[in-house]
Amino acid sequence: MSASGPGTFGELDTAGARSVLRRYSDAWFATAARRKGGDVAARFPRRKRRLMPVRYYHGTFTLDGLRLRLPVSRGRTPFWVRLDRPVPYPPE
Repeated sequence: MSASGPGTFGELDTAGARSVLRRYSDAWFATAARRKGGDVAARFPRRKRRLMPVRYYHGTFTLDGLRLRLPVSRGRTPFWVRLDRPVPYPPE
């Protein structure tokens, strides 16, 4: 990913970019296997990589009360999201 150059993944950090690439490639290879098995109704992912939802895993984000800090690429301003309601489970 670092060899692809700066700005390729926008403001996503490496963990977010990896999650998008992993989910996209898993869907692509699963479809290829189904088509090889004879399932002609199987379709390849239609979404572009930039439109795939991003998953953030434990330890990659920060929760501070009703504020959530999502990781961004180096050199970018921090991205804070204000939540409407408290998280329904303990932050740990």
